[in-house]
Amino acid sequence: MSSGFLPGDAPTPDLLLKGLFAGEVGSLQEGPSVNDPAPDFSLKTHDGSRTVRLSEVIGSKPVVLVFGNFTCGPFRSMYPGVEDIYRRFKDDAVFLGVYVREAHPTDGWKMESNAKVGVAVAQPKTTAERIDVAQQCHRLLKPSIPLLVDEIDDPTGNAYSGMPARLYVIDTAGKVTYKSGRGPFGFKTGEMEQALMMTLVDATSPKPEATQGKRDTAPVFHERPRVELATNDEAWRLLPEATVGRGQPLPNWAKALAPKLPHTTAAMLELDHLYRTTPQFSGRERGLVRLSAARINRSGYGLALARAELKEAALTDAQLEQLSAGELGSLEERERLIVRFAEQLSRAGRDLTDAQVDEVKRAFGEDRLVGLVLLTAYANFQDRLVHALALPIEADGPLPPIEVKFAASTAGGSLTPQASRPALPSASSADDVRVPQWSDFSFDALQARLEQQRDRAPRVAIPEWDEVIERLPKGLYNPDKPLRIRWSRLVIGRQPQLGPAWVKCLRVFGNEAKQDRAFEESVFWVVTRELRCFYCMGHCEMLMQVGGLNSEQIADRTRQMAEGNWSGFAPAERATFSLASQMTSAPWTVSAQDVERVEQALGPERALDAIWWISRCQFMTKVSDTFQLQLERDNVFQNFEPPREEAKK
Repeated sequence: MSSGFLPGDAPTPDLLLKGLFAGEVGSLQEGPSVNDPAPDFSLKTHDGSRTVRLSEVIGSKPVVLVFGNFTCGPFRSMYPGVEDIYRRFKDDAVFLGVYVREAHPTDGWKMESNAKVGVAVAQPKTTAERIDVAQQCHRLLKPSIPLLVDEIDDPTGNAYSGMPARLYVIDTAGKVTYKSGRGPFGFKTGEMEQALMMTLVDATSPKPEATQGKRDTAPVFHERPRVELATNDEAWRLLPEATVGRGQPLPNWAKALAPKLPHTTAAMLELDHLYRTTPQFSGRERGLVRLSAARINRSGYGLALARAELKEAALTDAQLEQLSAGELGSLEERERLIVRFAEQLSRAGRDLTDAQVDEVKRAFGEDRLVGLVLLTAYANFQDRLVHALALPIEADGPLPPIEVKFAASTAGGSLTPQASRPALPSASSADDVRVPQWSDFSFDALQARLEQQRDRAPRVAIPEWDEVIERLPKGLYNPDKPLRIRWSRLVIGRQPQLGPAWVKCLRVFGNEAKQDRAFEESVFWVVTRELRCFYCMGHCEMLMQVGGLNSEQIADRTRQMAEGNWSGFAPAERATFSLASQMTSAPWTVSAQDVERVEQALGPERALDAIWWISRCQFMTKVSDTFQLQLERDNVFQNFEPPREEAKK
């Protein structure tokens, strides 16, 4: 035995260095400290039978996380101590194992002591290979706790600094109460048990309120809007001329937007009616989609719209109460499928599995599946807008969809002149903005995921241009210039009414808003990073290039954003990035101060543009995440111009 190692186990300096940078002997990241929020994750079990999301487990009981891997001999030898603690506390706490990168693979720091007991595996190169090794580990250790498998680029292992082995205890509020040292020497099950016992004592101590320590999932209803609402008559005067439906009661979001974005508001009113009355789905189905999104987004406004539509579809008050509480017993199986799908898509579309999407596709067909996704995306768009602007339900609301048509409306958008796009103001505010701590992916790992997305097979067939052109409304795209954007071909080709209506809305806003391309795509990039939507992230980089940035500038900008180093950005950018992160992850928590910060940095008019844009980003990512679209290798936005329309001044 030499230096504490068995013969053949001692590493060379080169092996240690290699293992350090490969993340085998430990992550270069520190992981959360005690009292820090536990980073969320969503991982599949070793047998693929289910997906576990940490934030959905936290609440009623403390959580114990056990990080480890097959080739770490000390982990294997000390794991039985975890089993002993689990048997004593399995009714009082949730235990989760997290399988991470191999510590001693045969192509790295190989341990002869492993070979002697038949443990000899190379470092997995894919998630599927890691799952195979995790299954070997499961057969040997026979753990009683679920064994989750980290993705191959180690987002969870890095977020928790879990390599090669580590223990955590998380309280019912989602904060870390115990963090062991790094394995093997810091992996102390006795310490973890003591910390768990103290956490349980704290959890059962009398609280000032009975609800303390539980996650609040109640819908948020707003009473005082953060922008001035025009009167109904004022809003109609500001909107373009309506040929159908003029003078009807307008929803509060239209009264909020009409003074600064009248043409966009007109397009949204047409869009809202189409999405809320599409005959492809019954009133019950449309209401269930809206209800599902509203529950996840805690949107009182969205919940009121959903309940009104479901009541119109003959649901009783008792059924509505059950559905609002998440009880689905009164629904048919196809309806329950809609609810589960729309909730998961609203919560985290990236976690939808191939099997889940296939199940909905079999039940509804590809075209209607795309329709369901668009309805869910629209609900998420509107919920964000309502939360950020703190819009109350109308006094005589919730209002039904308004059937309206505007004279200046064409398939390509209203004939709106392009607004000026001045430089960002150089205000000195926004120094105290919240910067998200993204620790699951480094910048280089993000680039690797973009490359993976370029090789990803989509979950539905993307219509070719020849198919799309047959269903294309006149004036939306140039028929002589094939559309290369897969997102657009999908939504237009599969949904020739719902898809073009949304594209038109984007066109109108693009003309009317006063945003510069690099700024708005950087804001969109923050949304994609928060959601880990790599298809849209790739499009952000393409559009930054269209906006005039070269590849070096784009890499520098996105690296700074990814690493949370926002000090080099203008105050207006920092404030808007922070708001984008918050509106994406927890829109109901956006405060008046958060919005005022952006208004002070950008000015009220451009702040409204930014809020609309952030809300719009939610729509785009829901489609991309559901179908895991293959990222185009060429810049599909270069030299792309929609058909020209003569703008009316």
